[in-house]
Amino acid sequence: LASSQIVAALISDERTLADVETIKGWLFILVTGLVLAALLARRDITIQRAADAVRRHEVRYREIVETTNDGVVVVDATGTTTFANEHVAAMLGWTVAEMLGRPVFDFLPPEERSRLSDVFDATSTWNAGERDVRLLRRDGTTIWTRQRVNRLHDASGAFEGTLALVTDVTERLAQEATLAFQATVLEHVHDAVIVVDRSGRLVHWSTGAVLLF
Repeated sequence: LASSQIVAALISDERTLADVETIKGWLFILVTGLVLAALLARRDITIQRAADAVRRHEVRYREIVETTNDGVVVVDATGTTTFANEHVAAMLGWTVAEMLGRPVFDFLPPEERSRLSDVFDATSTWNAGERDVRLLRRDGTTIWTRQRVNRLHDASGAFEGTLALVTDVTERLAQEATLAFQATVLEHVHDAVIVVDRSGRLVHWSTGAVLLF
């Protein structure tokens, strides 16, 4: 307003005054446009940087997931497999692409499905923990796994699905069963049986050895 009054005082010709006011109007629009463009460009740079940061985190996350020695499986609230890494796919005899979209029960023998229903039930109060779970391979055989399971929730607390870290413990359990059987046999042998390791330490003795010595 003040600038208009000054211009009016300096220019008496109405036509020239109107032209000046028009130029002022266009200059205002131009300056405003430049300011808005600068703000939008700055906003776009901020958004781009945020998007780049998200992508970097996603890449890093996938590198960790794909290089871990554990299998990784994510199941949504409907029981559908939404993520699987190469390790768990190989463990079960599938490809990752084949696992995605399949119901999680496709990878569980019938007796395990009812036992694990609380893990996938949205109304369950169970939240996280470790479990020994038998999984069904593509060829129909089963393997024993140790699973560290976490139920996933959104910001409002609604159940979103389940994340499981899967370790194949079939061989370890078989070895433990063999050792337990051997120990049972030794306990029923009447002769003295003593077992020492390579360093000469006593690691086992039978009931017969206890009675003898």
